[in-house]
Amino acid sequence: MNSYTKGTATMQMLETFTHITDLELSNYDVIILQALYTNPYDPNGLWAYTAADAAALHDWVNNQGGAVIAMSGYFSDNTIEIQPLNQLLAPFGITYDGDNTYTTNDCPSTSTWGPLCYCAYGSIPFANWNSLATDITKNLGKVGIFMGRSITCPGSDCQIVGRTTSTPRLSPTS
Repeated sequence: MNSYTKGTATMQMLETFTHITDLELSNYDVIILQALYTNPYDPNGLWAYTAADAAALHDWVNNQGGAVIAMSGYFSDNTIEIQPLNQLLAPFGITYDGDNTYTTNDCPSTSTWGPLCYCAYGSIPFANWNSLATDITKNLGKVGIFMGRSITCPGSDCQIVGRTTSTPRLSPTS
């Protein structure tokens, strides 16, 4: 990203656990919560956030104008990966559920390569965007996904920008 935005945006990827502080958040406009673990299959490899971490994130969004994008579903056979996300999203009333909204059975497939749902080979085209969420979904066609989870997001402040009511089964192609 740093090489392709012509200097208008920069990104910093944190690959080791760091507590969330007001000072650290002041350096960013958007935080992407993704893969919050050292090893998703090891309960000791998950990043463990405190109530203070979650409160700092909540304050940054509500009082400083920050934005959060949260992603999950990389290891659909192991719901343990949602624990750090749920710790940080708790003050917002948002919870990732432990279900699988898409699975390997939903992946496009070829007779040669089989299911094509990994970053290197393809993904499931998702296009069920909420047309009322125009600021976020304006001119958005399809986004490729691989695995996923539903969320619980009550209250009037919660805006769902995409949803599926049933899991599509894609026909194999050759």
